[in-house]
Amino acid sequence: FAAVLILCILLTFTMLWHHVKAFPDCIAYVLVGVFMGVIVRWTGGAHAAGYVLPNQDSLFLVVLPPIMFEAGYSLNGKDFFKQAGAITVFAFFGTIISTVVFSLCIYALGVIRLSYGFSLYEALAFGSLISAVDPVATIAVFNALKVNKTLHFLTFGESTLNDAVAIVLYRTCQAFIQSDTPPKWYIPLLSFAGIVGGSIVIGCLTAILLALILKHTQLWKYPTLELSMYFVFA
Repeated sequence: FAAVLILCILLTFTMLWHHVKAFPDCIAYVLVGVFMGVIVRWTGGAHAAGYVLPNQDSLFLVVLPPIMFEAGYSLNGKDFFKQAGAITVFAFFGTIISTVVFSLCIYALGVIRLSYGFSLYEALAFGSLISAVDPVATIAVFNALKVNKTLHFLTFGESTLNDAVAIVLYRTCQAFIQSDTPPKWYIPLLSFAGIVGGSIVIGCLTAILLALILKHTQLWKYPTLELSMYFVFA
C-alpha cells in the first residue's frame, strides 16, 4: 500500500516536471491501481494483499477523514453557500433517488433471475456505493479549462456532500443486512435522518468550539500546533 502511494507521488512529480497537462494525474492513479491489481492477481498474492490493504474500518476511520477534511478546508465558503440550495438538493435528494432507482433495478433483475439475487437491503447497500460519485477527473478538467465558477462549485460541492450521504446510506443498509430480524419500513428512514441530523449538529458544535479556541488563543503564531489542532478536531 505504501509502495503504491510512493509510486503515485513520484508519478505526479514526473507529470508536473514535464508539464503534462493533457492527461490528468487522477486518471494516472486509476491506471496505477489497475496495473497493481493485475500484478497481484497474476502472482497469486490477492489473499495476502487483503491483509495489507486497508479494510472497511480503516477506510472509514483513516482514509476517508483526511479526504473529507481537505475537501472542506479547500472549499471557498462564499461561493459554496451561494449555491448551497442547489448543492443540497443534488447531494441529498439526488443521491437518495439514484440509490433507490439503481437498487430497485438490481433487485428486480435478481427477482426475474437475470442477475445475482440480492436481498432488498443488499441491493440498497450496493446502490449507495454506486451513487457515491467522485468527479476528481472532471474537477481537474474544469480547473484546466477554467470553466464557469457556478458549474465548478455545483460539481465540487455536490461531490463533497454526496460522499457523506452515500456513506451514511451504506452504513445504515449494512446494519440492517447484519440484523437477524427485518426492520419495519420506517426504521431505515428514521435511522438515516438521525445519523444525518446528528452528524450535522456534532460537526457544527465542533467547528464552533474550534473557532472559539483559535479566536481566543494565539495558536496562529505556532503553525505546527495550529495544524495539529485542525487535524484533531477534524
